[in-house]
Amino acid sequence: MAATVPGAAAATRPPKRPRSSAYDGGRLPGRADRRRNRGPTRRVPPLMIRIATPADLDAIVQLHTEARATYYRGHLPEEEYAGAAEVGRSRGGWSRAIDRPDATVLCAERDGTLVGVAAFAVRDGVMHLTQLHVSPSHWRTGIGTELHTACVDAWRQAGVDSTQLEVFVHNTRAQSFYADRGWTPDPDHPRAGTHLILRLTVS
Repeated sequence: MAATVPGAAAATRPPKRPRSSAYDGGRLPGRADRRRNRGPTRRVPPLMIRIATPADLDAIVQLHTEARATYYRGHLPEEEYAGAAEVGRSRGGWSRAIDRPDATVLCAERDGTLVGVAAFAVRDGVMHLTQLHVSPSHWRTGIGTELHTACVDAWRQAGVDSTQLEVFVHNTRAQSFYADRGWTPDPDHPRAGTHLILRLTVS
């Protein structure tokens, strides 16, 4: 129902038709029509989350290097996050994590391509989410959420009550992601150098 402005006379002339040669006197195309004219919806391949194997190492290192560059760039010298020595150190760390019986590395794979990776392990008696990365070209497609859910499910099955992680102080994207999923600053040790320490109660 149209609103009436107090003191204004009611309109007596019919509204003008749009200046368009395509207008035939019928109804104008609505949102539903535009959706139908877009053609078939593109099918998104399903996401598979599985335990990493040594065969995944090259793809994991490449994804990790690309992802961390998005938040370290402009804050650290490039050689500290993407230099040959650092990439080699990262490769060694991932290789050990994949082989360790007390650590878990999860791969998120879509259409045969690695698009996300996460890792967790117990350190000093506390479960730590040590890594969670999504390929930058696949951000905002739900991969991070599904990886995070897979980690939480694994912790629940293992009887874990709480877990901890560290996030770079300038990585506000990740901080928002974790806050939305219930992570809060560690009340006892909220920061370690350039990283914030967050905790999650696993219910």
